[in-house]
Amino acid sequence: MEAQKAELIVRLRTLAPAGVIALIPAAVLAAAPPADEHPVLNDIAAEVSPDALKATVQALVGFGTRHTLSDTTSNSRGIGAARRWASGRFEQISQACGGCLRIITPSQTVTGPRIPRPAEVVDVVAIQRGTTDPDRVEEQGLYGGKVIADYARQQGWRVEADLNNDIIGDTTGQSGVVDNTHIRVFSEGTKAVETDRQAAARRYNGGEVDSPSRNLARYIDDLATRYLTHFSAAMVYRTDRYSRGGDQVPFLENGYPAVRFTEAVENYTREHQDVREEAGVRYGDRIDALDFPYLAQVTRLNAITMASLAWAPPPPEGLAIEGAVGVDTGLKWQASPGAAAYRVYWRDTTAPRWEHSRPVGDATSTVLKGIIVDDWLFGVASVSAEGFVSPVEFPGPAGSFISPAPEKTAKP
Repeated sequence: MEAQKAELIVRLRTLAPAGVIALIPAAVLAAAPPADEHPVLNDIAAEVSPDALKATVQALVGFGTRHTLSDTTSNSRGIGAARRWASGRFEQISQACGGCLRIITPSQTVTGPRIPRPAEVVDVVAIQRGTTDPDRVEEQGLYGGKVIADYARQQGWRVEADLNNDIIGDTTGQSGVVDNTHIRVFSEGTKAVETDRQAAARRYNGGEVDSPSRNLARYIDDLATRYLTHFSAAMVYRTDRYSRGGDQVPFLENGYPAVRFTEAVENYTREHQDVREEAGVRYGDRIDALDFPYLAQVTRLNAITMASLAWAPPPPEGLAIEGAVGVDTGLKWQASPGAAAYRVYWRDTTAPRWEHSRPVGDATSTVLKGIIVDDWLFGVASVSAEGFVSPVEFPGPAGSFISPAPEKTAKP
């Protein structure tokens, strides 16, 4: 098999034990994917161990607190010790793979809500450089998210996706409902960096549900269905939970595709609470509330998503569509680096997932005879020589996985 194409970045968050984030070559497999299956993804999923995940969480819990304002100098307690442990763990992994990781610690000094005095926010980041397309990035990880998102812009990273895993280890909701077979995947509908002109075109021609983030969610949903047992992604067409936020938002605000993973049923007494007991209710983020087999399923889905995206070519750019006042639909796009072939997708305008697809070889244009442009939504994906499929990209700025830096507005 061809070596990993894209750069893989992993950020271990030390503030919350059940939260990990990811930036990835953004992608979308459709509901009607090529017949090719990839046993290596099953192998990757099988490597995930609930016991290993529990050991990691126990190690982080052992530092007592990982609050941003906690001790940074102690070797046994506080955020500083946790950061150094995370960095050391990445170093161990790097040694085991022959020095395949580079560890960096971008930081910013911040004040604001919940941070009344200046504090340094540090991300512990491991980078595994791709071999054939190293400029493409992934990150596994609202201050910490902003630190790495800003760093990505400063470094000129070509970020194709961010997977933010936040609140992913509990299966018993506050109402008592238990759900250990689903993970919610939240995605924005229209780009946060959309210009007025782009918004006008999107409102007229469509694209409200075809941002790269939303197509990334479809990709994740498809992989869960194909490679995991008794576990699926529940796509939620929102940027985040209602009136709430997460570390994926700074990536979206920088023009990068991003989604959020969150457990199917939440227990709010265990979130953003000091560990305590009142009136018979146990509050706080406690290790005994985590369901590690469930956490392992979420981890498997992240792992196979990252692997599939890293082995796939980048999605085709410059996708244009034509066919007004006609009975055929034409599509054309730019060649994608490393692509051996392409696949065209289309679906009913009200369908949540891609319904139809057709291989078109290595051509960079095609005409769908007898398919009227008015009645369907369209997209194109790149395919590697090994059959790994890239994101389905929707035509125009609304669906492009590459966005320019957001425009800076002058302060009054």
